[in-house]
Amino acid sequence: MGKIIDLVNKRFGRLIVVSQAASDKNNNKRWRCFCSCGSEIVTYGNSLRSEHSQSCGCYRKELAAETNYVHGDSCTPNSPYSTWQNMRNRCNNPNDDHYQYYGGRGISVCKEWEDYTAFRKFARENCWQKGYSIHRIYQDGNYEPGNCYFLPISQHSKYHKSVQDEQRKVEKHNLFIENLAELMNNSMHEIVDKAIGKAIARGEFVDVD
Repeated sequence: MGKIIDLVNKRFGRLIVVSQAASDKNNNKRWRCFCSCGSEIVTYGNSLRSEHSQSCGCYRKELAAETNYVHGDSCTPNSPYSTWQNMRNRCNNPNDDHYQYYGGRGISVCKEWEDYTAFRKFARENCWQKGYSIHRIYQDGNYEPGNCYFLPISQHSKYHKSVQDEQRKVEKHNLFIENLAELMNNSMHEIVDKAIGKAIARGEFVDVD
């Protein structure tokens, strides 16, 4: 039989071994431990040494509680978490139905918002409410704090149409300016060409740099 490794007074995570406990029916050694939360447990030595036992179970409960706190609303439509998930899918997942309109156009989620807690903080500080969705001010811009705000879903279609109408106006204006510039440029070339032609016809010397 191998020598018993004394674990008394040794710490394993939140557990401190205080004494050896009765072995089980297979003569596997067990140890009595105090947890930092104040509870007491009996566990096996190999569980302690392999780090399988790190607490009385309180740590696992705390992790579960934190997971529920962060992701507990994941099944709720238009919650901050589902909004965050959908936003990232649109930008990062080529299989998403809307990817072509977001990630496919080069729109991305800022590095800060890759962390859900940072996005949730922004949402709560910027008037997010149940039934709201996220919008970008500049439609070709990324999802980032300076370019996003929240709007009731009921106003989404109206707002989206308004943005599209404004974009069309801008596009028409820009096209008009481009056509006007091209027309003026062509006209100027025609005027210069005609002037040079007349000067040559008159036998005048024209010095063109």
